[in-house]
Amino acid sequence: MEPLIRDRAEVFADSSQNQIENNKIYVVKINTNICIRILMKSSITGTISLIPENSAVFPVDEIKPSNDFQILGRVVYLKIAL
Repeated sequence: MEPLIRDRAEVFADSSQNQIENNKIYVVKINTNICIRILMKSSITGTISLIPENSAVFPVDEIKPSNDFQILGRVVYLKIAL
């Protein structure tokens, strides 16, 4: 199955939406890397799962909230390049 977000896709994120709502797509910054991930936050441990849309290529990461992690905004628009 092809990924939903492909090269040259246009993605707009709302920077005011920076609180995690499970199973929503966000633009995040980890250290110096910026990526687009589906976020899931455990209500028990506080661990955040960063789930790539294409998990066949990119691994699922689990992190604890820290200064090295920042939510830049929730994806509110996606235009797929054909």
